[in-house]
Amino acid sequence: MVVAGPTAAVAAACDYPAQVLDLRNWKIQLPIGGDEDPDEVKQPSLATYRVDPWFVVDDACGGVRFRAAVNGVTTSGSNYPRSELREMNGTANAAWSSNSGTHAMTIDQTVTRLPNDKPHLVVGQIHGGDDDVSVFRVEGRNLYVTNGDDAHYKLVTDDFRLNTRFQVKFVVSGGKINAYYNGALAATLSKSFSTGYFKAGAYTQANCGNSSPCGTSNYGETIIHSVKSGDSAPQPQPPGSPLPVTAVAASGDDGNVPANTLDRDLSTRWSDEGDGVWIRYDLGAARTVGAVGLAWHRGDTRRHDFRIQTSSDGTAWTTRFSGSSSGATLQPEIYDIPDTSARYVRVVGYGNTGNDWTSIAETTIHPPA
Repeated sequence: MVVAGPTAAVAAACDYPAQVLDLRNWKIQLPIGGDEDPDEVKQPSLATYRVDPWFVVDDACGGVRFRAAVNGVTTSGSNYPRSELREMNGTANAAWSSNSGTHAMTIDQTVTRLPNDKPHLVVGQIHGGDDDVSVFRVEGRNLYVTNGDDAHYKLVTDDFRLNTRFQVKFVVSGGKINAYYNGALAATLSKSFSTGYFKAGAYTQANCGNSSPCGTSNYGETIIHSVKSGDSAPQPQPPGSPLPVTAVAASGDDGNVPANTLDRDLSTRWSDEGDGVWIRYDLGAARTVGAVGLAWHRGDTRRHDFRIQTSSDGTAWTTRFSGSSSGATLQPEIYDIPDTSARYVRVVGYGNTGNDWTSIAETTIHPPA
């Protein structure tokens, strides 16, 4: 069933979601409509469509709200409601092969609400045929990348927070899926499938059978600030020249001092042993930070688990990135974080796989690209 959107003689800049997001190659699937027959809206109707509160521009005109209540209408193939975009190819449903070309989707978003009792929400998907291949799935404070029916294939972060802006990305090419969180590789899956397509929005993983109350006040919701998809991977933007660091401190060291991370010498390093060790950088004044570069000191396949945090005063810290280093050689890795104003940047390490050392050769802190 297709529902016509409201019309107006003169549209304001933020009247419709299509004025905030580029929806030319999407359709919207909604949590309203008939039993097992939810409403969906395609182009060109989507260009002037909104439905409050399920699919509207947010109050700040900075994104589009996608909301799905636990009592919402579902498709015949699911027990859960959704307010979710589905990738299109013009007027036809998109359907591509994981083994042909490169297909990418990037979602910049802020999750603002999870349902009661079962606080689970899918915020981005790859489908192949009639089933999901991999999704980004929020479960309370955890964010996972799934692998088919394995809902907990890879824990991306256990420090997920509502009302914190973040970015997820899928890149599919050569029979592989690379999943990224805030610019860093989170998981790689080998997958061969055809009729693939992307989905983005709020796919609430709760219903009236497992979440109370059974009503419109109980819902999952995300604000999407931008969503981009296409037949080629977006080229990463190089970060700007590093910001100046006026001081560096750390939780401790083993003789490899913190200043080694700023000497532009990959043969020197800072290292400390223990769970939750940290190294802190003072920018001298509040500056806008968009990325942090880390060259990990390692010569084997051991992995560093870590968090990047920022602070305006050096006491109250906000986690901007949580993940693991990738690769098996000493090389710089750039980790994009949501643009933020901060004076202090801190890297908190949780050691390598196989021991509890954190060791960094070089650190650079960058403004937004």
